[in-house]
Amino acid sequence: MAETGWTRVKPILMQVLGYTFLVLGVLGMFLPILQGFLFLFIGLLILARHAAWARRLLDHIRSRHPKFDRLIDQAETKADAWGEKARTTIRAWRIQARLALRRWSRWFASSR
Repeated sequence: MAETGWTRVKPILMQVLGYTFLVLGVLGMFLPILQGFLFLFIGLLILARHAAWARRLLDHIRSRHPKFDRLIDQAETKADAWGEKARTTIRAWRIQARLALRRWSRWFASSR
């Protein structure tokens, strides 16, 4: 049941994150504090997995600028590796939390 909920929530969260980066990117174009291009690039990479228009724009950039094609491939590879590492870490934390809860409940039951 929890997996079904996460499956529905994850794309929404990723779109919110992607659009947030796009807004920061647009603000960064006008504010000297933010790196606008960097935020636009990150937002576009995130949204390309969940929005067709972002995928088309990314493909257009790849076809027009071969140097960006390599950069985009590297960024996607690093993002996939980071995502897998994060998933592995979260799984480990969940297992540790279950074990700790089980130990705590046994201790609590034995102390009564």
